[in-house]
Amino acid sequence: GKKMKNKKIIFGILIFLFTITGLISTSIALDNPDYTETIRPGLAFGIGGNLNVGEIVRIEYDIISGGQKDLYFYIENSTGDRVMDNGRVYGYGLYLFNVLYDVYFKIVFSNTMSLITSKTIEIKLDIIEVKTLTIGLPTSTSTFKSGYNYITWTSTGDITYVTIELYKNGVFLKTVKSWTSNDGSYSWYIYDDEYVDGSYYEIKISDYYDSSIYDYSSYFTIETEVEKTITITSPTSVSTFKSGYNYIYWASTGSIDYVTIELYKNGYFLETIANSVANDGSYAWYIYDDEYVDGSYYEIKISDYYDSSIYDYSSYFTIETEITSPIPPPIPPIPPIPSISIIFGIISMVAGVSIVVILISKHKRKTPEEVIIIQKEVPKIIYCQNCGIEIPDKTREFCSSCGTKIN
Repeated sequence: GKKMKNKKIIFGILIFLFTITGLISTSIALDNPDYTETIRPGLAFGIGGNLNVGEIVRIEYDIISGGQKDLYFYIENSTGDRVMDNGRVYGYGLYLFNVLYDVYFKIVFSNTMSLITSKTIEIKLDIIEVKTLTIGLPTSTSTFKSGYNYITWTSTGDITYVTIELYKNGVFLKTVKSWTSNDGSYSWYIYDDEYVDGSYYEIKISDYYDSSIYDYSSYFTIETEVEKTITITSPTSVSTFKSGYNYIYWASTGSIDYVTIELYKNGYFLETIANSVANDGSYAWYIYDDEYVDGSYYEIKISDYYDSSIYDYSSYFTIETEITSPIPPPIPPIPPIPSISIIFGIISMVAGVSIVVILISKHKRKTPEEVIIIQKEVPKIIYCQNCGIEIPDKTREFCSSCGTKIN
């Protein structure tokens, strides 16, 4: 037999074998047939070649002359086993042969049923390059978690780039990768809490240039949610909050965007400190003077603003904000009221003293008219500046001792 010519065309997925045959003696002249052969009685004509899995062979023929224009048509592998046997065919026919594994094969047209009549046939062959995508991972038992997860696939045909998408319950969720090389694997990073935990997720991979070529994975599971928790770290059992700014601290896990902060005492709600604040781990709480009664057994409660079932209480702590006023000095006792007799005695004594003082005052101010004041001049004693002798009489001009002039 002759070897099949190496001819390929791009075509869609075809996964079955079918035949179109005409009526007996009906023929259609083929355009540019690859082979035109006259098969003598008792002989066969074969075309052999290697095929690859995923390829499809398009076999078009037309028996244009000879008797009833009939031949036997089959395909056999390298060991002679028939992988397809279409029996007796007439006139025009078209077959598509899907190659399921790499194989050497031979297309055979046989005229062994004829003893005297030769048959002439035109044959046209094409190798159809089938594009396919088949996802390997994830499978139905796969569970993707936070971190890197691997998607794998195989392909046939000329596919340069692929698009990877995520679905859940058949509904599109997001594009995992808009385009990536068709190298058979992709490392997909999933963040904590990026998706809701659950099953019925699917991966779809399609040809970037031809979205009609695609495959879906089996349903698989995603588990990336982190348990939501809140843990208050301050105040503690030894904390004392006073007037001014006091700081509340907490830690959290999971997806908590906002929190509510409340004040309790002895297990009873007092007030909401902050209704909705960012879950950033701290809050500055301003307490005014005398805003709360001093004491212990106060508690802080912090809860998820959107899910009040997620919360934590602090330890009991103390608040001291009352202002203490200074203690006034004691009031002195009122002296007892004296009796009337004592009062009159005191008044009489005061009156008597007053009369005596007045009389003495008047007596001191009076000068008797009969008293005559006699004033006597006392002579002044001076001393000589030269010899120091007394000079009782200031009228002298010279010292009687040394003769020095007296100033």
